[in-house]
Amino acid sequence: MGMDGGRRTEASVSRRITAPAAEIFRVLAVPANHPALDGSGMLRASHDERVLGRVGETFTMAMYLPALGDYLMLNRVIAFEQDRRISWEPTPGDAVASQNAELPIGASQGYSWGFQLQPDGETTIVTEIFDCTEAASSIRDAVQDGQAWVQAMHGTLERLAALAELMQSRTPPGLETASAGTWHPGASQSLKDEELGDG
Repeated sequence: MGMDGGRRTEASVSRRITAPAAEIFRVLAVPANHPALDGSGMLRASHDERVLGRVGETFTMAMYLPALGDYLMLNRVIAFEQDRRISWEPTPGDAVASQNAELPIGASQGYSWGFQLQPDGETTIVTEIFDCTEAASSIRDAVQDGQAWVQAMHGTLERLAALAELMQSRTPPGLETASAGTWHPGASQSLKDEELGDG
């Protein structure tokens, strides 16, 4: 069982970011931006430049782990509230991930990643959440009920804060996209290299 008396099994990290919730959400809703924010070092690339807009949408993410090499995850949006909340459930996206999880491609593994945004004056309190309530005990044990991810989550929010706060002070060339007002993924990578380093 993933729950103890109805309690969620999850890890979360929060950070106050000096940027409007809407602007932060625009970054999070574009999968191609995620590698530039990743604090774990596992995310490699997503060529999906769509802006996610509803529950049920999917996107793929190229990943890497030394024990597995390159593999693909298929992520399904499971919660969406514009400018307030977005969560997705990673599932095996190719044969490598499927074999490792011992599950078919697209099958639920019982865990999710997400962000909640709470506006507070001119700032936004951003909380990243890893929820493994429904995951198998082997998964929960491997990640210590999510606590193994906490350091990486701090890194992710640090990168998100640097990127968002940088946007408050300047507008790099090519950063805008026409209709959605979304940060362009290529510009996010350039900012990552320039402001955050490549670690």
